[in-house]
Formats: sequence, structure tokens, C-alpha cells
Amino acid sequence: MSIRSRFLVGFLSILAILLIAGWISLRRLERQLEASIGDSSATVARSVLSRLEQEIYARVEQIEILARTTPEIERLLARSNAELAAIGDRSAIERLIAERDAAWARAAASGTVEDPLIRSVSEQGVSALLSRKQAFLRQLRGREVFAEIFVTNAYGVNAAQTAVTSDYRQDDEEWWIAGRRDGVWLSPVSFDDSSGVYSIDFVVRIDDPAGNLLGQLKAVLDIAEIAELLAGFAAQTAEEGGTVELIDGRGARLFPSFRPPPPAPPAPRGPYWREADGSGEERLLVEVGTAGHPRYPDLGWRLISSRPAAAVFAPVTALKQRLAITVLIAALLAAAAALAVSLPIASSLEQAVTVAGRLAQGELDFEFDQRGSGEAGMLLAAMGAMLSNVQRIIGQMIDSAHHTAALAERLSSTAHGISAGAERQSRATAESKESMAAMVSSTEQVAASIGDVASEVEATSRAIATMARSIATVAANAERQAATLEETFSHVHQLTASVEGVAGDAAAAGRATGEAVREARAGEQAVRETAGGMEEVARTIDDIVAVNARLAERGRRISRITEVIEGIAGQSSMLALNAAIQATKAGAHGRGFTVVAEEIQTLAERSAASAHEIAQLVEDLQAGTDDATRITRLGAERARRGVELAEHAGAALVRIGRTVDAIRATMDEIIARTQQQAETAEAMRERFEHMLGMTEEVTAETRRLRQDRSRIRAAMELLESVTREVPPVLERHRVDARRVDRAIERIAEISAGNVGTATAIVQVIEELQAEAEALRALADFFHVGATRTAAEGSVPPAAGNPR
Repeated sequence: MSIRSRFLVGFLSILAILLIAGWISLRRLERQLEASIGDSSATVARSVLSRLEQEIYARVEQIEILARTTPEIERLLARSNAELAAIGDRSAIERLIAERDAAWARAAASGTVEDPLIRSVSEQGVSALLSRKQAFLRQLRGREVFAEIFVTNAYGVNAAQTAVTSDYRQDDEEWWIAGRRDGVWLSPVSFDDSSGVYSIDFVVRIDDPAGNLLGQLKAVLDIAEIAELLAGFAAQTAEEGGTVELIDGRGARLFPSFRPPPPAPPAPRGPYWREADGSGEERLLVEVGTAGHPRYPDLGWRLISSRPAAAVFAPVTALKQRLAITVLIAALLAAAAALAVSLPIASSLEQAVTVAGRLAQGELDFEFDQRGSGEAGMLLAAMGAMLSNVQRIIGQMIDSAHHTAALAERLSSTAHGISAGAERQSRATAESKESMAAMVSSTEQVAASIGDVASEVEATSRAIATMARSIATVAANAERQAATLEETFSHVHQLTASVEGVAGDAAAAGRATGEAVREARAGEQAVRETAGGMEEVARTIDDIVAVNARLAERGRRISRITEVIEGIAGQSSMLALNAAIQATKAGAHGRGFTVVAEEIQTLAERSAASAHEIAQLVEDLQAGTDDATRITRLGAERARRGVELAEHAGAALVRIGRTVDAIRATMDEIIARTQQQAETAEAMRERFEHMLGMTEEVTAETRRLRQDRSRIRAAMELLESVTREVPPVLERHRVDARRVDRAIERIAEISAGNVGTATAIVQVIEELQAEAEALRALADFFHVGATRTAAEGSVPPAAGNPR
């Protein structure tokens, strides 16, 4: 297969891979977009259902709060239960409830609301309270929230209601039994006979503090409110050709209209799925359920929205088509670009293969077209340059052969020169040996001189060590003196700060003393005013005692008047008795006297009772007046003692004022003295600061001396080490001199061997001449090979053995 065919097959394979990858990406993108749209639709439906659920649970919470926090309801139930419990016999209670239930049902069926039992339940206070709450919610929401609210007692009969129920007895109803068992109960949607609407019943059990059943409250929630809450979402879905349904756990449809539950409720299918309707149109269905409540039973409702899949996924379809067209166009453009790029490359590679084949056959004297683009053109240019370089190398090989021959001749003459130089080197070696002997004797003299220098260095080092110890002692003393001065300076500074603080405290105490003087004088004035007020209070209490005395006197006068009234009442009773006796004697003619006697008797009894009541009130008034008089007298005595205490307090405040004045004068003197101490402490601090500066300078000088001592010691140690190292060095020089002597002898031996080396060089020159002949033969081979390749198309065998 040619290179061009291989390029074409490769690019077609890449194109197929791109198309397959694009199709897979489109399918994956389509599924992701469908999942995103389904999830977003489910999220919207879930938010709508959550809002609906929250509204219903909010109503439920309102009813529970009303049932559990209204004392009037508890009192009503307790009273209603007590009325029935007072009958005693359970069978008698049941008969009474049955009779009332039958009468209630007849009145409710005939529409007679004037029945005494119905009126007694509807017109009592709790019914009015529930009606007001129902009206308030209706006004607040703009619609009927609860169709009816009523309360039953522990026997299951109505105790309060906002509308007339169909039955008086409720303990045989499912909601009453479930509410008593569970405490809180929510019914499925059903038709309520009393209110005539499809509704949800919410029941709350009401207990007394001991946990005993008092009764239950039932509220009927009209599901027409559900339709209003779902209307907006349904309208938005209808604009897209969709529908919305709300079903409960039994499968009954609650929205858009009520439909009874089927025999077998459908099972939930998931958040979303596709399904064909009766007409064969594919639709997207989204189903979400209620989340429930931590305290109340779950409604178990499901919201199902259905929309045409074509309309929902229209953006996905359009995007898929655009992406498919884009991928196809990109693939075609890639194929065209691949062909446009591969054809020139294939042509250039074919030409490069031809050139490489001719070079492999040994052809060097041909030319070829080196034009091309990109890397292929660069390859042809490189092969052309390689051919030129090979031709140039062959020429250089011929030149090298001639040059090698000339070099061999020059080396021959050089070998003779080397032999003569070896003889001269032997003589120079003998002279060098004598010079080395003289150098060894000079080295020994230098070693003796260095020994003297070493002894002098040791003496100097000992003197420097003594000086260093003295400097160290001075430095340590200076540092201790500096530390002592720093500590003293710190104490002086603290003393100065303390004196300044004392001065500030004394000044503050002076100011506080002045304030105390002013406060004492103000207190003295206040005590005087308090004493005057207490005297006024004492006089007022004396007036109150006099008034109480007058009230007591008037009470005694009222007592005497009531005694007179009681005497008149007794006489009136006697008169009435006599009149009755006379009327009895008179017979039929005395009936008028009998009536008058009865009225007089009644009046006398009422007068006696009133007089007794007045006498009792007067006694209570006199007792209260006596208590008030005693208390006011006690208050007067305490007020007088308060006046005396206030006068004593005033005198004490006067004495305190004088004492505070004396303290203030003393504090002024203390302030003046502390200021003098502060000035003295500041002067001491400045002097110590100056001494500290001088001490720090001395310490710095001693530290510099210590550093100089360290440097001198280091120099002397270095000098000692040098003097110690000189003898070994001299010894090494002696050893080296002996080695040089032996080396000179070796050089003499080498010089003697140079003659043999010159002979070997002559042999090498002869070999170089042979190599030059071989290079000439190799160059002749290439020229001959190129000519024969062009003429016969074959490569001759190589001649010679080129290195």
C-alpha cells in the first residue's frame, strides 16, 4: 500500500471516530438535558405541592392552637360533661343522648333552627367565639377557610358549633373514634353532609391537666381552597398544552375536579417518565408526593403534571440537530484539510524514498528537486545537504591522503632530531643533579633559622596571654559595674514612677476631698430639708388622727341611729301582727288589712335587715378607724424620731465637713511634698542615666580590647602553627630533593630510551604511508561506483580495507 493510500485510510478512520464520538456525545447530551428538564419540572411541581401542603398544615396548626389554648372551650367541655355525669346511670345518659339525637336530626332535616337544644348549643359563648374566628379567617383570606367548626364533649355529643350539624351524637363517627385514639387526625377528602362540600376533616383531642378526655374539636377544611392554590400552576401548564391532577393516597382525584377513588389505587412511578396517551402522542409526566409533617399525619397526596414531550424537549431536539450538523461539517472540513495536507506530504515522502534508495546503491553524482512545504520539504532539503556533505567528505578524504603522506616524511626527519635531543637531555640531567644537592644544604640552614624564630614566638605568645587575662578581668568588672548601674537605674526609674503615681493619687485624693466637702454640705442642706419635711409629715399625721377621731364619733352616732331604726322595725312588726289579728277577726272585710299587714311586716323585716347591715358596716368602719388612728399615731411617733435622727445627721454632716476640710489641707501639703520628691527623683534618674552611659562606654572599650586580644591570640597561634609546620615542610623538601634526584636518574634512563622510540616512530611513519594509499583507493572506489551505478545499475564490491 502506498504512502498516499495509507494517509487516506488514516484520515478516513479519524473521521469515522470523530463521527462516532460526536453521535455518542449527542446522545449523552440529550439524556442529560432530558434529565435536567425532568428534574426542573419535578422541582417546580414539588414546590407547588409543598406550598399547598404548608397552607393545609398551617390551617391545622391554627385549629390545634385554638383547641389547646382556649380556656373557654375547656370550661365548656368540663361543664357539659358534668351535666351529663350528674345523671349518674350510664343507661339513663345513653337514653337521654339518643332522645336528643333523634330530636336534633328531625329539626336539622326540617331546617328548624329554633329547636331549644340546637339554640342552646349554637348561642352559647364558645360557639360565638368560634364563629368570630371563622369570620376573621374568611375576611383575612378573602374566602371561606373552614366550612364549619364544632366541639363535642367526652360523651361524643355537640357542645358548640358554628353551623348546625346533621347529628347531635358524633361518637359513632370514624373521625371521632380516630381522634380519640390518635389525639390528632386528618381524614381523606370526602363529602361533608353538614356543610355540603368536599372537605378534609381535622380532629384534635382535648384533655384536662390529668390527661383525661374532655372532648374533641373538629374543623372542616373546604378543598375549594386547594383549587385556588393550584389554579396558577395549572394555567401555566395549560399554556404549554399540559394538564395538572392532584390525587390522594386512595387514588381519588382532588383537582381539577373530584373523582372517587378507584378500586385499586395506582402505584407511584417516579419523579418523571415518558408515556403515550390515547392518541399516540408522547407526553412527559412528572409526579411528586407530599413530604409530610413531623407532628401531623401525612396527607399522602401526589401532584401529577402532563405535558407534550415534543413541546418540552423542543429545545433539546433543536440543539441536537444543530450539533449534528456542526459535527458533520467539522468532519467534512477535517477530511478536506487532511487530504490537502496529506497529498503534498505523500509526494515529498515518495521522492525522499527514491533519493534514499539511490544513495544506498552508492550514487553520489545526481541531483533532484528539493522543493516542498512543511516537514516534507525540510526532509528533501536535508537529504540534498547530506548528498553535498558526502561529496565534500570524499574530496576531503583524498586531500587527507596526500597530507598524510607529506606528514610521514616530516615525521621521519623529526625522529632523527629526537634522537639528538635525547643525548643533550642526558647531559642536562647530570647538571640538574648537582644543583639539587646545593638546594638541600640551603634548606637545612633555613630550618635552623626558623627554630630560633619559633622560640621567640613562644615567648611573645606567653606575654600576650598574660595581657589577655588582665583585659578579661577589666572587662568582667566593667560589665558587673554596668549591670549594677542598670539595676540601680531601674530602681530609680521605678521610684520616680512611684513618686509620680503618689503625686497623681494625692491630687486625685485632693479632688475627691473637695467633692466630699461639697457633698457633705449638700447633705447637710438635704438633712435640713428632710427634717422640715418630717415635721410637716408629723403635723399631717396629727391632722389625720383628729379626722379619725371625728369619724369614730360619727360612727358611734350612726350606731345610735341604727338602734333607733331597729326599734322602729320591731314596733312595725308588732303593728303588722296586730293588724293581721284584727284582719282575721274581721273576716272577709279585713282582707285589705291583711295585705297592709303583710306589706308592713315585709317593710319591717327589710328595715331590720338594713339596720343590721348598717350597724355591721359601722362596726367595721369603727374598727378600721381605730386601726388607722393607731397606725397614724405610730407613724407620727416614727416621724418625730425621724426628725430627731435627721437633726443628728445634720450635725454629723457638719462635723464631717470640718473634718474633710482638715483632710483637704493635709492632702494639699502631701501633694506639695510628693511633687518635691518627684522632682528630686527625676534629678537622680538623670544623674544615674549619665553614669550608666559612661559605664557603657567603658564596657564597650573593654569589649573591643577583648576582641583585639582575641585577634592577637589568633595571629600568634597562627604564627606558632606556621613555625611548627616549617620543620615538617623542610623535611618534605629533603625527601622531595631525594625524589628529584631519583627522577633525574630516571630521566637519564628515559633519554637513553628515546633512541628506541625514534626507531619506533619511523615504523609508524611507514604505516601512515600505507594508510594514505588506502584512502586513495577508497576515494577511487566511490568515483568508480557512482559511474558504474549510473551505467549498469549495480554496485561493485569494495576494494581495500579502509579504516
